[in-house]
Amino acid sequence: MKRPNPRLKWRILLAKSAKDVGALATLATVCWGAYEWALHWRQDRQNDLIAQVSTYGNFRELIDRSHKIEIQVNKWMIEVWPKYQSSEAQRALMNKYGSGERIYYSSEMTTFRKIHSYFEELGIVVNSGAMPFDAFFDAVTFPTNYERETRSFHQLIGDNWFGNGHGIPAFTENMQKLSHRYAVGRAATFAHMARNTHADKCRMAWINSEAAYWTRYASELQSIIED
Repeated sequence: MKRPNPRLKWRILLAKSAKDVGALATLATVCWGAYEWALHWRQDRQNDLIAQVSTYGNFRELIDRSHKIEIQVNKWMIEVWPKYQSSEAQRALMNKYGSGERIYYSSEMTTFRKIHSYFEELGIVVNSGAMPFDAFFDAVTFPTNYERETRSFHQLIGDNWFGNGHGIPAFTENMQKLSHRYAVGRAATFAHMARNTHADKCRMAWINSEAAYWTRYASELQSIIED
């Protein structure tokens, strides 16, 4: 009986190994390409939003648009939000639509979607430095009550975007970062007033109370952002 050639055996093993390594390399290349594509898509999307939101002839346009959104926020919070603020109502909404995406793009969430989209996009613009924070801080009254009261609702939508507990990370990341910076700015403003204002005890108590409130709120958001 003819004995197998050991050199031939090693050549077969090497060929098989090379084939496996080649397949792994191809798979790694495909995965890395998909990862790079996702990064480029996100960057392109952010660049598009920056161009979209920061294309103002002047700050008057920014102020006008922000005031219109502010009116929508107040109206929505008074007339619509009470229908959905309970956990039972939110679960019923999820059962009705089946996913966060379908809730978000439903006709009954049209105003909510406009508000969320505006502040997420504005957050990208300000957080990226395309718009100076001081300009935003002076021009816009950020609706912190809206951010805080609807936080669990935003989380429900984001965590279940694809349905069945499958979500997208950081659904409100840009808005929360913007809200945090706004709270820090408010806390600093009232702290400055407390140091430099000679007012009666009643007004000083109000100033100190506001400084403490905004400091707590900024700290609360900081823990969420870092989580």
